[in-house]
Amino acid sequence: MILTYSPRNKRLVNAWAADHTTAIAGGEPIMVLDMYEHAYQMDFGAKAADYVAAFMGALNWSNADRLYAHYNRG
Repeated sequence: MILTYSPRNKRLVNAWAADHTTAIAGGEPIMVLDMYEHAYQMDFGAKAADYVAAFMGALNWSNADRLYAHYNRG
């Protein structure tokens, strides 16, 4: 899952990237969450929701805010 800023549309877009090969053309990534099993299976087993909760708790939100502000002013 990729949270991307679209300069063309001047908005945030949540996108799913198949096999890490697709993204929004011209988009600026703000946050990326790897939801393939290899990312969480060793630590969380089948509990993907626990993985997402841990990710959200560890996320540096001020960095995400800074990136959004940077991309949005251009």
